[in-house]
Amino acid sequence: MSVSDLLVPAGPQESRHPNPWLSAAAPADAWGAGYVAAQPAATRPFPAAAESVGTARCFARDALQEWGMTALADLAELVVSELVTNAVRHGVPSARTVVREYPIRLRLLAQPPFMMCMVTDPGAAIPVLRESGPAAECGRGLHVVESSCVRWGWHLLDEGGKVVWALMRPPA
Repeated sequence: MSVSDLLVPAGPQESRHPNPWLSAAAPADAWGAGYVAAQPAATRPFPAAAESVGTARCFARDALQEWGMTALADLAELVVSELVTNAVRHGVPSARTVVREYPIRLRLLAQPPFMMCMVTDPGAAIPVLRESGPAAECGRGLHVVESSCVRWGWHLLDEGGKVVWALMRPPA
């Protein structure tokens, strides 16, 4: 799997959505049947900075609002926070190559009632659930993701780096 496989828009390539980060409709096939709804998708790069975590949360909330999936907003913000924080703290520093200006990417894919969150970073370190004591200030992020999502996992990318993903659905 390569990062380009993950970051191409879902459905046909062209989007006429006014927000360049979101795609919600795309042209139909070559037979010209008009416009068809594509799988809602949103992708955005981020620098390896602490401020990226808050920006990524807002980005996820805005995308879900645009897609009419606000029931997932709080959960998505939590999961996005944890995954982007891990990318900033662990993924970028463990990269084997020089990191470009925007080494982290967040991709959201919606298929109501589900939403998939994918965070790519240049590091090859595999995400590990750690046991942390009750007074520990960090080390619980993946436990939060695991308990909040239907499923989560990771894949190493052909060109280096990895993607960590989480599948969410609204709370019952």
